[in-house]
Amino acid sequence: MLLQEYERTKDANLLKPIRRGMNFAVSLIKEYDLPSGKKAGYYYYNTKAKLGGSGLSLYLLAEYQRITGDNAFAPYARLLHQHLLAQILPSGEFMYYAIYKDKPVSPKKTQNTLASTTLVKPLSGLSNMSNAFHRIRMKKMPR
Repeated sequence: MLLQEYERTKDANLLKPIRRGMNFAVSLIKEYDLPSGKKAGYYYYNTKAKLGGSGLSLYLLAEYQRITGDNAFAPYARLLHQHLLAQILPSGEFMYYAIYKDKPVSPKKTQNTLASTTLVKPLSGLSNMSNAFHRIRMKKMPR
């Protein structure tokens, strides 16, 4: 809500509490190495790393960057981006949990636990990040 209010008013007094909230949000992102050697990260809360939390976090980070122009949290967005891409199974489905009750979850265990509405969160996050990076690239292109 504060971020939306900042977008509407551009009141600089809102930036400090917004950044404090962003810092808390990124403190819940746990970094790990993918088998490819790339770095990734998932949103971890309440002993779980669920698809929706990572997707919504990515959406929030992309919105923050779009609205404020501040790319300080872009490294965290990249971690979440890599994680969400790694959660896509060969079947095209997303793994719902990466971690459940502090234990890694295999793709077989996650089958039949995914509601179709859950897909909105990671896809929204990936889409919003893609749009944010496209806008940044366009700004950097010579006119």
